[in-house]
Amino acid sequence: MLVVSDSSTLILLAKSGLLDHALVYFSGIAIPSEVDAEIAEGLRGGHEDALLIRERIRQGKIRVVAATLESTLRLQNEYGLGVGEAASIAAYLRLNADLFGVDDGKAIRVCRLLGVRFFTALSLSIHLSKTIPFPKGDAIACVGELEKHGRYTKDEILLALDEIGGVRK
Repeated sequence: MLVVSDSSTLILLAKSGLLDHALVYFSGIAIPSEVDAEIAEGLRGGHEDALLIRERIRQGKIRVVAATLESTLRLQNEYGLGVGEAASIAAYLRLNADLFGVDDGKAIRVCRLLGVRFFTALSLSIHLSKTIPFPKGDAIACVGELEKHGRYTKDEILLALDEIGGVRK
């Protein structure tokens, strides 16, 4: 399964402790070079999540791919997306990927318009809790981290906890 992600989802997966689970489950993730540049900015800022992501790139678990400049610019101009989101969607389309990781609201709306199959870090946490050996306590803790760092509504968090079978403490 070929999966492309933007930086927001990778960062949330790293912060929540789900990144390595996702990389094993998907057998790796691809990112465009524009997202790699955003991760480099995070490194300069001393962000631990960026350090983890960079290490997974070095290990070959996250692969940096090219997005077409023309498609990236078209997506930016037509939909007002940031360069990372536009390049990620362009890479998804160019590679004919199976899934796209995205947590940016505007990019999610564009994915729906274009028929891009996507997941968020929160939806992936629910899916992984049901499909891989993943202790319920760990899954609940991951949702807690996503609540802290993501832009999810209280209802989305409660629904995720309900799906996982967890109770808010």
